[in-house]
Formats: sequence, structure tokens, C-alpha cells
Amino acid sequence: MDLYLKVVLLKLYLQLENPYKVALVHVEIPPDDPNIDMKFDLLDAAKLYTDDYMVIPNTKPKELYTALRIKYLSEDELQNADILKKVVGGRKASNRNEKEVLRNLLVLLRKLLDTETTIEEDERFLEQDIPKRLRYAVSIRLEEKRIIKELLGKVEEKHKKYMD
Repeated sequence: MDLYLKVVLLKLYLQLENPYKVALVHVEIPPDDPNIDMKFDLLDAAKLYTDDYMVIPNTKPKELYTALRIKYLSEDELQNADILKKVVGGRKASNRNEKEVLRNLLVLLRKLLDTETTIEEDERFLEQDIPKRLRYAVSIRLEEKRIIKELLGKVEEKHKKYMD
């Protein structure tokens, strides 16, 4: 599978009283993609200057979708100026492209949730008296799973609509 997603949970502190939990999803265009230069130009045009896209609970990860849509543009779609304008503007390129994005995202999110422990097991573990560092690590892992699970549910819904 050519879509490489790396999900890392970070705790960002803008202020001491204002913590945010975020999952970062890494989207990489393979170096052997014959259209890599054009896709990088499209990412730049969309003002996506990073390979890491934030997934915040209860929000739609627009930048992530745009990056994935660009990644999965076909040769024909790359030659269509109207499609390129849509994608750079954050809209879907085509039904074919959207299905490809959703299919790959579903597979990877499911794989990321296939861990040694479930959300419920992590929650029960945190109810125990455990060392502070272990509690912090499990808490981060738990929040990551929750964010991924929430996104997975939304992607499954969207994928179902495209398959009907």
C-alpha cells in the first residue's frame, strides 16, 4: 500500500489552562511517483507546506483530505484544470479520486486501531494506581485511539455514501 500514514498524538499547550489534544497524520507522496513535482506544486498552491496534518476532535480535517486528494490524482485528473482548481480549493476532485482517498484512509485507520489494548482496556487500566509516567503514556495512547476512532466513524459514513 502506497499511502503511508503515521499518527502521533501530541499534547499542545498554548497556555497552561488551555491544553489541546491533536492527532497528526503524516501524508507522504512516494518519491517514485511520476507526478511528484506537479503534486508538490499543487500542495504549495493549496498552502499545504507540511506532510503532517492535524486531526482535532469534532472537526473535519480539511487539510488532510486536500492532501490525500492531491496524492491520489490520476494522470487524467492532473491534466484537467477544472479538477485541479477544485482540489486546491479543498473540494473533491472526482468520485473516483474520493473513493480512492476514503478506501485508503479506512484501511489505515482500522490498522491504527488494531493495537494490543482496546479503548475500554486503557480506560480500566487508568483507574488503577499506576506510576505517573505510565499514566501519562497510556492517557496519550487512549486519546490517540479516541481521535482515530472518531475519524474512522466519519470516514466510514462518507465511504458508504460513495459506495451506494
